[in-house]
Amino acid sequence: MSAISNEMDEKFQELASTKTVRGVLILNNDGAPIKTSLEPKATESYANMLHEIVSLARKLFLENDPNNDLTFVRFRLKKHEIMVAPDKQYYLVVIHHPQE
Repeated sequence: MSAISNEMDEKFQELASTKTVRGVLILNNDGAPIKTSLEPKATESYANMLHEIVSLARKLFLENDPNNDLTFVRFRLKKHEIMVAPDKQYYLVVIHHPQE
């Protein structure tokens, strides 16, 4: 696993300790988990799914306009919402239960 900055680690800890947050992941651009608060099976599942979706969305938007990269994605599901902030090196993923 790659090293992350102190600032990113602090943000990870802050998000992971939030009452309504059920999980936080930091993935590299290849979708490999760098840091997670989830169990290994859930980490692998979310990492694979979100890497595939976000990579495809990013590719499609960049093909349409090379100067307009994806910066944030929010998926609202029945049970929870998933927020993804892709960056040049990492994806920050937060799984949140807003109704609690």
